[in-house]
Amino acid sequence: FCVVWLRQEKNADVVTAVSRELERKIDVIVGRKLGVERIPNAVDLSIFAPGPLPEGAREARGIATGEVVLGFCGELRHKKGLPFLLGALARVRRERPACLLVIGEVRPRELGQLQAFAAEEPEAARRILVTGRIDESAEVAACHRLCDLYLQPSVWEGLPNALLEAMACERVVLASDAGAIAEVVRQGEDGFTLPKAQLHRLGSAILEILARPVAERLVIGRAARARVAEHYAPANEEAALRRVLGRLRG
Repeated sequence: FCVVWLRQEKNADVVTAVSRELERKIDVIVGRKLGVERIPNAVDLSIFAPGPLPEGAREARGIATGEVVLGFCGELRHKKGLPFLLGALARVRRERPACLLVIGEVRPRELGQLQAFAAEEPEAARRILVTGRIDESAEVAACHRLCDLYLQPSVWEGLPNALLEAMACERVVLASDAGAIAEVVRQGEDGFTLPKAQLHRLGSAILEILARPVAERLVIGRAARARVAEHYAPANEEAALRRVLGRLRG
């Protein structure tokens, strides 16, 4: 985000962004380097953390025995890769039982696409589990912990908090390279990325990850949390804000 609209940047004392990718965009829009200050998004690591699943937690969310849980968090819509998530669910279910857990809501204008999907893939459509809006961060974190693989196949993006929160919960993530995602996820180390031009391969990529040994996926999940703890903890945000305030004070 910016302290002021870019059209007013001549009057701004400081312009901020959440990522290097947005810094570059600001410089392109303005036509010159502004010395943008980066203030990273922050995740509460005490809430978004790994932990055991309470007894009956999967059943309470409608997850069937033996199903792989593919997770998505936020408002499900085209920008976030809705058509790719639907296609991927159908593809994965041809190989193994799976459900898509939507931690959040479906944008009303996208309901028609879900209905069309249900007409073509009725069995897969029945395994789309939508929690509805969740206001409590602890409940969102509990839903993340249900996921075997967290998906963020965004068509365009900034720096999604939901992705950082899933990583903080030690979830293995598979995301597009949209926006600043490639700054966060290091391929094969603390997660996996797929070029936006290859999002039609999302289902196959999911199956490839799920075929990896469980021990290997656990290592990647732990590396994901370490990545967030190093770069996206509240202390990082605080330090950046102090730096910005220091500039403003001159």
